[in-house]
Amino acid sequence: MSLVVKNLAQGVEVTTPTRYARGWHCVGLAKNFQDGKPHPLDIFGTTLVVFRAESGQIHVLDGFCPHMGASLGGGRVVGDTLACPFHDWRWGGDGRCKQIPYAKHIPIKARVKSWPVMEQCGMLFVYHDPEENPPPPEVAIPPIQAILSGETTDWNWETLPMPGVERELVDNLADAPHFYAVHKTCSVHFENIFEKHVAVQITRQRARDDLSGNEPGAFSADTTLEIKTTRYGPAYLISEYIVDYKGVAFETYLVLAHYPVTPGTWNLHVGVCAKKVGGFDNDKMAAVIDQFSQENRASLLQDVEIWQTKKPIDHPVLCEGDGPVYQLRRWYDQFFCNVNEIEPDMVRRFERVTNTDSQFNWGKM
Repeated sequence: MSLVVKNLAQGVEVTTPTRYARGWHCVGLAKNFQDGKPHPLDIFGTTLVVFRAESGQIHVLDGFCPHMGASLGGGRVVGDTLACPFHDWRWGGDGRCKQIPYAKHIPIKARVKSWPVMEQCGMLFVYHDPEENPPPPEVAIPPIQAILSGETTDWNWETLPMPGVERELVDNLADAPHFYAVHKTCSVHFENIFEKHVAVQITRQRARDDLSGNEPGAFSADTTLEIKTTRYGPAYLISEYIVDYKGVAFETYLVLAHYPVTPGTWNLHVGVCAKKVGGFDNDKMAAVIDQFSQENRASLLQDVEIWQTKKPIDHPVLCEGDGPVYQLRRWYDQFFCNVNEIEPDMVRRFERVTNTDSQFNWGKM
C-alpha cells in the first residue's frame, strides 16, 4: 500500500508507503535518554515515550496514558515506573500499571503498549512490527567489536530531519555511478551482496584524477578508501572504512540510521567513530576524526540536496553501468509485507559486481 504525500521541501507530490517497515530502528544515542526524565518521541506516525528506569534499563511505551489520555512525556520517572502527570498512575516498563494512588485495585485493562528495545554500542533501537510479533534473534543489530573493547573514539553524532521517501537512502547501496558525479571519487571496485535481511556493498574508492580534491563535498586528493557497507534490515547501515588519510592509516565506522516520523518525513542519524591510532594522543586523534567527519558530512549533504529536490522514480530506466537497483528494492520490499508474504526472491542470495570502467570516460569528456 502507498500514499501520495507532499515533499515538505519542494511542495511536490511523492509516493510513500503507508505501512512502516518491520525491523529495528535507531532512535539516537542511548546516553541522551538516561537523564532520569521521560522523552517523548514522534515515530511511526505516533508518539512514544522513552525513559531509563532506576534499575538502569531503558523502556519505550506508547506516549499517552490510556486512563485519560495525558502525555506521558510530561510525567516523571519514579523508581522503575513512569508516573502520569495527570492522575499519577504509575506505569512499568512492561506496560502494566503498577500503582494508582487513590485506588486499591488496578483494572485488568490498565495496560499501555511496551515496545521492544535494544542498546548496542551506545545506540538505542526500537523494534517495529505491524503484526506485533517479537523481534527474531537473527535480526538483532550486531555489535561493533572495536567499540565494545574500548578501541575507538566517541561517536561524532548528528541527526537531520528529512522530507521525502526513505527509499532514496536505501537506493544508494546499489548506486555505483553516483560516487563519480556526486562524491568526486572513482569506484575502482563495486560489489553488492543481498541475502535474507542483510544487504552489502563492497567498494574501493580513490580521488578523481581530473579534480583537485578541493571541490565542495570532495574528499581530499590524498585520501583513498576501502569500504564495506552493510545494511541490517530496513533502517540501519554501517560502513567500515580502511582510510589512508593525509598519510595516516586508520579504520573508521560510519553509521547511517533512520526512522520514520510520518509518511513523508523521517530522521536521519549520522554517526562516525574510529579506531585509535598508536602514537596519536586523544586530542590529535579527535582532530583527525573531526576533519574526516566534516568531509563525510559534506559528502552526505550532497546526496541530501539531491533527495530533497528529485522526484522518486518507481520504475527507473537503467543502463549497463548502473548497479542492481531493482534487486535491492525487491530485497527492501520484504520489510513492508507480512512475514508469511515474503517471497523467495526477496531473501535469496544475490551477488553482482558492477563494471564502473565507463565512469572514467566522464573525466575525458
